[in-house]
Amino acid sequence: IQSNGHFILEGACDALLKLLGGNLQALGIEVTGEVGRYILTRLMMKYHKDSKVQKEGLQALCEFLAESHYVVFKFAIRESGICLAVLKAMESHPDDHDVQQTGCDALSHLCREGDAEMICLMSQNGGISAVTEAIQRIQNNPKILRAGSVVLGSMAARLHVSNVKDRLRDAFRTLFDCGAFFSLIQEAQCPFMHPEVLKLAFSLLGELTTGVSRIPRLDSKTLDLVCKGMRCNHKDSKLQGLGCVVLKGIIFDTQLEDVNVEQRKCVLVQVIEAVAKAKILHQESEEIQSNGHFIPVLIEGA
Repeated sequence: IQSNGHFILEGACDALLKLLGGNLQALGIEVTGEVGRYILTRLMMKYHKDSKVQKEGLQALCEFLAESHYVVFKFAIRESGICLAVLKAMESHPDDHDVQQTGCDALSHLCREGDAEMICLMSQNGGISAVTEAIQRIQNNPKILRAGSVVLGSMAARLHVSNVKDRLRDAFRTLFDCGAFFSLIQEAQCPFMHPEVLKLAFSLLGELTTGVSRIPRLDSKTLDLVCKGMRCNHKDSKLQGLGCVVLKGIIFDTQLEDVNVEQRKCVLVQVIEAVAKAKILHQESEEIQSNGHFIPVLIEGA
């Protein structure tokens, strides 16, 4: 079982599961083997209410996914049901921080190579809500935020495949309402995070800043985050344009009362630098040029 990777009969697998009784340590097989992955995911699904089984199983999956060459194994990984096992574990243990954190980590590994079929499978089986609820329930956990931004960003980058744009926007709005939105953006600015998270985030912020009802939390912290996001992705014309819209809307509507005069000057200098760089690098973008043209005027007026 450990090494031959041959197909195992369903009945024999069920007999083995019954014999093991949910004891992963007694499994004694390498998860890297095809049969090993199959039995491990079957164990997790069969004993989905046992938190100990889920924690050990998720940890084993994360170790395998972190070390494997995903491109080589991606078909076997999809067929083994790993994604569904992870989502089932997170659904069955919503208040277990270890399960939620390791589950988000496993989902981020599954997304990392941009496998369109895996991302589609994940989105169709509650992947967006699983990550959103984990971030919402366990706030200020950097590992969950980092993994969550990878998952949401990977889905955002393939909206034409997974058809989840509305669900992603709803998820971002939920995170905004619970106060976790800015933390997610902050993690998304790490070098290894996907810029598509920022595009969706800026799009939502743009609607909030130009809508009828103003959101009081759009303050200097928001300006700082948007400027950092623009600096990290200065070659992305779409992201720069969305960033300019957000900056214009925030400056027009706020007096930046949450900071003192010196801090306010520093924040506004960041805005000028970010917009100036965007205008220079993307002279062909009408959105950037038109919105960028008014920002220095608004700053001077403020």
